[in-house]
Amino acid sequence: MSTLLVLALIATVVLVLYWALRRCRLARYEADRRTEIARAARARRLAEVRINHLAQSALEQMIEVAQRDRFNTPPSR
Repeated sequence: MSTLLVLALIATVVLVLYWALRRCRLARYEADRRTEIARAARARRLAEVRINHLAQSALEQMIEVAQRDRFNTPPSR
């Protein structure tokens, strides 16, 4: 009877260790996934800032050219 109890105890310890390792592995995977999502979101935000800056610069240049052309053209009759 004691041999059976020892085997059951060993099996229980092995199952608990397996469960704990599996949980740690899943937690690490989830943390890596969240880190990657955050990295992608940051890259997207930086790209949006760059695009907005370029668009703003382009608009300012177009306004500049339009104003320059408006004041440099001879009046129409």
